[in-house]
Amino acid sequence: MTILGTEPTNSESSYDEYGRLVCLVRKRVRCWIPELEKSRKLDVGFMAAILALRVMVEAAPHVAAMLVPKGEVDVWQSAYLGWLDRVVKRLPVGIDVEQLRANSLAEFEKLRELGVPLPKVIWAADVNRDLKDPTFRL
Repeated sequence: MTILGTEPTNSESSYDEYGRLVCLVRKRVRCWIPELEKSRKLDVGFMAAILALRVMVEAAPHVAAMLVPKGEVDVWQSAYLGWLDRVVKRLPVGIDVEQLRANSLAEFEKLRELGVPLPKVIWAADVNRDLKDPTFRL
């Protein structure tokens, strides 16, 4: 292992491992999208996956930012907001829907700021590969 600096991700092995873990969480987010687009369940863990991805990218942007396309974040946000619109009338009393929406939009915006602009043709091919992987499902 070659140590390249004082940070935990500043070695060749650590850099690779961190990138693999970010890809694993990103794959989880990607697998959520087809489910979210048809789901009417109130309790879904999608935003937890978004939060985990954002925290990982934020902690080591030199490793992970290139793994999050800004355009794909837009797709994730759209799918989430569509789900929220479908279930909003069934949310428990006391849930401030506007606050929930605002908090979610803030998470997507933070993730988008950390990501990189990539042509859709590039990241869409990667998404298709992830979704075809039979070993990884929600």
